[in-house]
Amino acid sequence: MKSLVFGFSFLLFVHCSSAYESINADTKKLLFNVLLDKKPVGTHSFEITHGDGTIVVNSKLQLKAKFLGLFPVNYNHESTEYWKGSCIVAVNAKTTKRGKTIIVKAKSKSQGLEVLSNNRVEVLKGCIKSFAYWDPLLLEDSQLLNTENGDLVSVQVETTANETDTSKTILISSSEANILLGYDDHDQWLSLRSKLNIGGELHYIRQ
Repeated sequence: MKSLVFGFSFLLFVHCSSAYESINADTKKLLFNVLLDKKPVGTHSFEITHGDGTIVVNSKLQLKAKFLGLFPVNYNHESTEYWKGSCIVAVNAKTTKRGKTIIVKAKSKSQGLEVLSNNRVEVLKGCIKSFAYWDPLLLEDSQLLNTENGDLVSVQVETTANETDTSKTILISSSEANILLGYDDHDQWLSLRSKLNIGGELHYIRQ
């Protein structure tokens, strides 16, 4: 991602290791307020570092909410993603929800991207991408990796230009959920909206 809109797996926390650092690195930070049915439930921060042909994304998500006003949910997701060009070559993710912890690790090997999710191992062929909302060009694929559980999700991606200016929206559709993203005229990610499987609408607003 798959619960809570792919279990919020599209949300990434990446920790840059020394192997991925670059002397030519350029870092950008993003911070979003997260709302559920217009009520604040947490924040999500991103730190995106572009190096010499590499991308490392640092982010942290912590949510605390009551779904349908009744069911308390604490959700934490941290992950490490390393990109080379437009393809993921390493992932290290940890998600805690409903008292359970899910670990996903991935590493590029000669036969493909080897993904380990708890006790499951799978090798994914070709150039693998994730739900990289921070760069709309990286969303242009028919399958995206859910870093919460290691699943490769079939998606349809549709871009709609605003008729009055050069901003745009991108709709990611799958059998699990629809996710609507908003961007300004410089392709800067501004917002996210999605209805959750267990009820309610999730809304990201960039600070």
